[in-house]
Formats: sequence, C-alpha cells, structure tokens
Amino acid sequence: MPLRDANTVLAIGRASLDFLAFVATRIDDTSLLGPNGRIHAELKEAKLWSTSDGSGRSRTVRFWHHASFPTPDPRTVVLPISAVSISKLRDSVDTISTSHFLRKRRYVLIKLLEITGSRRSEVAALTVDSIRRASRMHDPMLRIITVKKGGGRAAERLLPISHHDVAFLLEFIEVNRSRIIRKTCGTTGDTGVLLISERTGRPLEAPTITKEIHTLAKAAGIAVKICPHMFRHRFITKLFVWLINQHNIENEDSFRRLLLDGNAMREKVRQWTGHANLASLDTYIHMAFDEAANFGKVETAVNLRRVVESFRGTVEQTANEMHNAMKNKESTLHIAESFTHLLREFVIDLEKAVDVSQPSGSTQG
Repeated sequence: MPLRDANTVLAIGRASLDFLAFVATRIDDTSLLGPNGRIHAELKEAKLWSTSDGSGRSRTVRFWHHASFPTPDPRTVVLPISAVSISKLRDSVDTISTSHFLRKRRYVLIKLLEITGSRRSEVAALTVDSIRRASRMHDPMLRIITVKKGGGRAAERLLPISHHDVAFLLEFIEVNRSRIIRKTCGTTGDTGVLLISERTGRPLEAPTITKEIHTLAKAAGIAVKICPHMFRHRFITKLFVWLINQHNIENEDSFRRLLLDGNAMREKVRQWTGHANLASLDTYIHMAFDEAANFGKVETAVNLRRVVESFRGTVEQTANEMHNAMKNKESTLHIAESFTHLLREFVIDLEKAVDVSQPSGSTQG
C-alpha cells in the first residue's frame, strides 16, 4: 500500500480534531482541546478567494492545527495531455479493440474528450438527442450537462462543434450504436445516452471512461500517467492561449481583470469550460502564458485552429481504420465513403472559419 502524502495526513488530522472539538462542545469540556488543553491544538484561520459570482470576494475558513502535523506538500499540477500522447492513444485503438463497435466507441471517446474539454461524467452523460439537435443547427452547438455547479444546481452549457465532428458522431449513432441497441436492450430500453456498453446497451459510467483511457495508454506504451481530465486541461489551456493572442493580453493580472470585468468574456469562458468559480482557472492562466510565450502570433481566429486540430485527429483515425481493414482483407469502401463525407463537412467548416478570421473590410483576390 502506498504511503499517505502530507496533505492526506493533514486532512485526516484536521478531521479528527474537528470531531474532538464537536465532542468537547457536547460534553461541555472546555479544557479538552486548545492551546492549554489536554490536547494541545490551535484554531487557525485562512482566507480563500472566491469568484463564483464574479465579485472576487474572499471567505474565511477555520481549521484546527497540531504541532505534530506535517508541512503541506505542494499541490500536484496535472499537466495538459500532449498532441503526441493523443496520437498514440488513437494509434493503440486498433491494436487492442476486439470488435468494430469497441474500436469506434473508443475513437468517439477520444474525440469527445479532445473537442469538448468536458469532465468524464459530462462525457458519460452526453445524449444522442444533443448530437441530433446540433446536426440541425447552422452553427452546431453541443449541449453539455455541467456536473460541478455551485449550490448543487443542475445546469447545461452549449459548446461549438464543427460540422465534420457532428457527422462523425451521427455515423456512430446510426451505424454502430443502433446495432448494439437492437442486439441488447432494444429501443424501449434505450436510455438515449451516447456512450453505451457493447454487452448490455446501458450507459457507460464515468469510472469506465477513466479505465478506457488507462487501457489505451498502457497499450500505447505511454510512460507518464494519462487520465481523462488531462484532455480538459489541454482544452482550457489552448482556449486561453488563443484568447491571450486575440486580445493582446500582456500579463496574467490583465487576463484576470478581463475575466472579472468583461461580462461577455466571463460568460463565454464559463460557457466553454463549465467553471462556476473563475478563481479555479488560475492554474490554466499560468500554463497558458507559459505556452503563449513560445506560441507566436495566431494567424487566424480561434475557430480555425480548433477545426483543423479536430480534423487532424479524424484523418489519423481513418488511416488506422483503413490499415486495419486492409490487414484483415476487409472492404474499405464504407470507410472511404464515410471519410469523403467527413471531408466535405470539413471543407464547409474550414471555409466558415476562414471567413470569420478575415479582418473587416478585407478583400480576397
């Protein structure tokens, strides 16, 4: 069993002292806990910055401390997943998938984590209806359930999604998912959740998504620890790099002020990331400025880069599927037709993104 780190020991110790303080109040024993008590402990205070309402107000927390408690360890920062690691995960799908459905579902999972930056439970809750609604929009928006909301309130947010990604997800729904539903629970037992079990047709749970990524990472021979949340770190960090360059933001304090003072910017970031508390974005701001220093000037709008990066993954995935089909002497006609359709949708997305990126009043020769 691994040893507990200092932060875990601190949490256990403080919880124990909290319980003893509660007992002392119940039995009216004022000498049990305190600087001069039978248990030598000190009640401390700390201020935490909270911007859940955008006000930047602080709140005071109180906790018990004992001289024997260890010094807190620095909080481990989970870095964003790299493009190389995503490519390796995608390459490993074909090598370990035992069925066509499982292979396709894993491609869909990687795609969703990459393009939405959603938490694993939010990806697990994504519905077929949300994809179909997006497919009927001129500018597709994916409806995501936000699971971490202040006060326990349920909420949804809308994320932009490219036409070719919608087409890819629709193909999975109509071809792969529908076949499993017919074989397992039937349409009457269909919950409408996008990602389902091949064996039962029931929705995948969030821990299964983590297990899937771990399985792919192990098959890919990735030495560092990979988890679904690293896709979220990448998504938000890339978003902030784009915003930094778009708005010519010079330093981290200026960016924080922009988030707090600019209502439109604040709401846009909340919509894209699902963060109620903007103070929790500090880590991403720091990483984004580190990356922006070596990023160079962005030549086009945010949307253009998002579309291109997403389609690059689609190309890699299709190449893997074609290779696997040829190796097993299967027909590649369906894959080629599907990719041709996705390519057409990509061209539409690319044209729209380029149009958005053109400066006002510019002309094209």
